Amino acid sequence: MSNMRISNGTRKSTQNAQGKNAQIKIFYIGGFSKSYDSEVYIAHGFRELGVDIKCWDESLNLPLDMLLERIEMFNPDFVLLSKNRKYGNLLIDRLRGKYLTVSWLFDLYHDLPKEMGCQRSIKDSPFYADRVFMSDGGEVGIPKETLRQGIHEPEAVLGKANVDHDVVFIGSDTYFGRHKMIEFLKDTYGDMFAHYGVGGKPEVRGLELNNLIAGSKVVVGDSVDSPNYWSNRIYEVIGRGGFILHPKVEGLDEEFEPYKHYIPFERGNFEQIKEIVDYYISHDKEREKIRLAGFNFCKANYTYTLRCRNLLQKLIGTKEL
Repeated sequence: MSNMRISNGTRKSTQNAQGKNAQIKIFYIGGFSKSYDSEVYIAHGFRELGVDIKCWDESLNLPLDMLLERIEMFNPDFVLLSKNRKYGNLLIDRLRGKYLTVSWLFDLYHDLPKEMGCQRSIKDSPFYADRVFMSDGGEVGIPKETLRQGIHEPEAVLGKANVDHDVVFIGSDTYFGRHKMIEFLKDTYGDMFAHYGVGGKPEVRGLELNNLIAGSKVVVGDSVDSPNYWSNRIYEVIGRGGFILHPKVEGLDEEFEPYKHYIPFERGNFEQIKEIVDYYISHDKEREKIRLAGFNFCKANYTYTLRCRNLLQKLIGTKEL
């Protein structure tokens, strides 16, 4: 790609000395210590698009000047940050004017300030970059663009059942009163319910998660109660071929079609959850139709490769990569 236009108004040529088109180059700072970190999935997505990406785990104890030297040696088109707790605004200040800085943030930011009794500021490190992309679609009071998470493309496959559960919950029991729902499901379904994650059975990752989902008739989902925000759980389940119940969230119906890709329920209405679960565990054809429709839709539209393409399209002054 020649003469790549960067969205802050500068223009950086990506032609090499022979005039041939060069790769887009990204220096990516985030968490890469686990194979299932979102940053690992995102880096894979960029590489699938032919991007030359260098990943740096922000937890490594490297002095700022040495990190800046590595960035300058790599000479990226932009620096992408998903975690920047160690260096904060100082890193971005040192990069300002030399490289475009881009944040891609995954967590909830809309409602947390109210709970924490504070106000978000553009000077907060996550929002200090030149461009800010967030999974949180709520209003946070600073300039940002919504960019959701997705499913890791190599793991967007149907698994082979290795368990036999009517109902499962996958995730920690420590968030926002979630343990009440888990206890209700445990009391209601006994041995045919299983909880995987903190407070339950050991967490399952990678393609083993696909197999767990394949052996579970119904996955009950959850997410923080905040408008236009949902965690990556819904992509992780639907994108691996799962049939999921999920609390109603403002904006989610624009991402997945209810009753076609997933089944919504009123948050905290345990009797409604039971009614829905009981119906679908005994109606295999209907459940299978929704499960496969959701899987095919998620795989076609919400892989991390497609999310990365979307980000690049927003940064580059062309729709063709």
